[in-house]
Amino acid sequence: LYVATDAGVYYTEDGMECWARYGDIPNVRVTELEVNRCSGKLVAATFGRGVWQVDMLPMTTALAHTKIIDEDETWTGDVYVHGNVRVSNGARLTVQGTAHFPQGGRLRVDVGSQLIVDGGTLTNSCGAQWEGVQVLGNPSAPQGNALYPTQQGYVELKNGAVIENAIAGVMLGTTGGNAGGGVIRANQGSVQPVATFRNCLRGVVIQPYQNYVSNPSFPIGNRGSFRDVTFTVTDELPGDAPFLAHVTMDRVYGINFFGCDFKNEQNNVTESHKLGYGIYSMDAGYNVLPKCFGSTGTNIYQPCPEPWYINSTFTGLDHGIHAYQSTTARAFEVENATFTDNVCGVYAEGVIGFKVVDSKFHVGGRDVILTGDIDVNFLGFQRALYSTVGYGFILDDNGFWKTGPAPSEGLVIGYSRGHNDMVFNNHAHDLDAAYMGEGVCADEDNRAVIGLHFQCNRNYDNATNLWSRLVTVDPEPADQTIRTNQGRLVRAADNLFDQLPGNWDIQNTNFENNGLNYWWQTPQTPFKPVEIPDGQNVQVNNSANNLPVLRPAGNCVSRNVKLVYHELKVPSDLTAGMAVEGDDYTNSAYLYKQLIDGGSTDEMVEEVMESWPSDVWDLRASLLSKSPYLSVAVLKEMVNKPFLPQAIKAEVCIANPDATKTEGFVKWMQEESATPMPESLVDNIIASWETRTFRTQLEATMAHHHSELTQNAHLLMDYYRSDTLEHVDSLRWAWQQIRTPAARYAEAMTYLQQDNFGAARNVIMAMIDEHELRDKQEDERFRMLGLMDILEPVRVGGREYASMSAEEQVALQTLIGEHRDRAATWAQNL
Repeated sequence: LYVATDAGVYYTEDGMECWARYGDIPNVRVTELEVNRCSGKLVAATFGRGVWQVDMLPMTTALAHTKIIDEDETWTGDVYVHGNVRVSNGARLTVQGTAHFPQGGRLRVDVGSQLIVDGGTLTNSCGAQWEGVQVLGNPSAPQGNALYPTQQGYVELKNGAVIENAIAGVMLGTTGGNAGGGVIRANQGSVQPVATFRNCLRGVVIQPYQNYVSNPSFPIGNRGSFRDVTFTVTDELPGDAPFLAHVTMDRVYGINFFGCDFKNEQNNVTESHKLGYGIYSMDAGYNVLPKCFGSTGTNIYQPCPEPWYINSTFTGLDHGIHAYQSTTARAFEVENATFTDNVCGVYAEGVIGFKVVDSKFHVGGRDVILTGDIDVNFLGFQRALYSTVGYGFILDDNGFWKTGPAPSEGLVIGYSRGHNDMVFNNHAHDLDAAYMGEGVCADEDNRAVIGLHFQCNRNYDNATNLWSRLVTVDPEPADQTIRTNQGRLVRAADNLFDQLPGNWDIQNTNFENNGLNYWWQTPQTPFKPVEIPDGQNVQVNNSANNLPVLRPAGNCVSRNVKLVYHELKVPSDLTAGMAVEGDDYTNSAYLYKQLIDGGSTDEMVEEVMESWPSDVWDLRASLLSKSPYLSVAVLKEMVNKPFLPQAIKAEVCIANPDATKTEGFVKWMQEESATPMPESLVDNIIASWETRTFRTQLEATMAHHHSELTQNAHLLMDYYRSDTLEHVDSLRWAWQQIRTPAARYAEAMTYLQQDNFGAARNVIMAMIDEHELRDKQEDERFRMLGLMDILEPVRVGGREYASMSAEEQVALQTLIGEHRDRAATWAQNL
């Protein structure tokens, strides 16, 4: 069929303008032609032959048509697309007008080809969502240094470009995690915002890809970049499916967001999980940073003066940032961002080494019920920042405010386990609870020395300032605590407390299991915690053995007191600091080990077990001679001796207050021991906890040196992560200097990132020779080895983890079970 117009243009069945069946309209001159694409009707008015209305081809038939663009082409005005568009053969499509795509339609950019949306709009037709832009890449090729990469697909958005109403606005790669490597850049133009993603179920999807310089042994950051981009969803979101996320990233490194806005402006959503995420990432390293005032292209201010910062923002979302880790050592960085009325500003699960600094969190203003598998575990609170089963983080200089009616918490760290994490120099206002560690946040065997601690944080009218909180659903509560030394003898904690009646300065709801030593220095207002619930086993220390608690110069200027200003840090200073603090810790730990149980816990336990009633006084003398350095294991063997008088048992316990006030010892003695201790003697044992022994002092000193070693390592790793090169080997070296089980797991993750399963397996195998592991720690080690056994065939077979088979997924589920440790969490995330 040919329908001729006055202009002499022919509209045929293989054209872009209309679709009609053969034979429905006579071969006549048409005076008016109306194509109603949404109803599927074509109406033609003719000279004297009447008005003809015919059905257009079915949409399924239309979508079979793909327009190939293999030469440079520019679209202006309104362009209506009736199928798919494919830019290939190195061509460039420039959109300066508005392109309308049908339901199911897609714009595909092949390797070496380009899509430039220069002030134009890519949108839908007839109210239904279209598929969006798909950018193909070559996973085996670099992205190159030229403006337009020749070995990857390329998309550039500028001068107010808009992509809207798509299922996925721009996808770099394919849905199976393949063909990654395409480049998206939205960072320049005279119009603000530079680009907008509006009402897309997912705005940008970035599939796995590793960029490199000359060969894969020199990995570098992805060329993708966003500056002054707005991501938003409104009540006009097409379709019934809930919004998912503005940006999704999987196994990529180096994506930068400068001064971008991530928003959910929907007013009709009442369930939190339907609000979606701003950034949703798995094993991704990326940076959320401010832009510099007046800079529209490359940031010309190096560094940008702080008064000129324009923050990235996250508003009205379920989680502003939602980050998972499973198979890499990558982490994200957030600096100078503003989070407003999100159910959770930043959520990180299993992520090692992430950073959130100089950011503002306004919490409690989203009027929704908490739903979904994650939010229902928030205890009814909206949260500023929540990390679980992650460690090695830098959380400094942030502000938390309650600005809405919903119950609100500030910073919550869960299950960071045996790593010396410091939460440093933040301030919190009007919250129901400000700073919390929950679950196991300390080394189970060294909880006085290694674990989560809070330094130089400020409180302003918070119902609870600092809280060591029990996770009641954990079947093994005895190990739940933050580091039992908060601050230390040679470095005051210097947190500022409300000291307001009706509020709590410190809560320790793990009090049956673990007591806290809080070290402070004058003046009492505001540094001394005063409001502490009765019976929660918090000891407030201003001195030990006539030695005052010290406040080093620059105590609240830097997380490392020997580095007063952050910008002066260089790798040589940090590595030297690690060496000095490592030596000091080793010396203190050696002395401690020789004192505990006379240098041999196993031999001491054996002595108690083999003693007989006639040896009561000899045993008493031996135990007291080694006090206050007896371990919990030795004390438990002693208490279980039926022949030993209860008074002597109490005497030995009183001589070892540092052991009896930890690890749930008193509760065990009352409820589980072979000969339960009378209440009166238990009261005397508890009273002994006020005694400050040399052991107390030595443990505080060890805590100081190990923390300073760890903070040097954190700052060094932060330095490496700030580079455009990806320093996986350097990160591994830093973790190797810490040598704890937590550090060994992080070291193994650096090998997994490089698909070096043999080296990763060797690290985990060697742990049993380096550390005395409890049964559940040994179970975690076996689970980590099991996880590697599942992962290795996937990568050896050249597959992405997104393509794991049903059998492999069942194996993951079996490994996870009901466990909460690192290996199970990483498997669950995957």
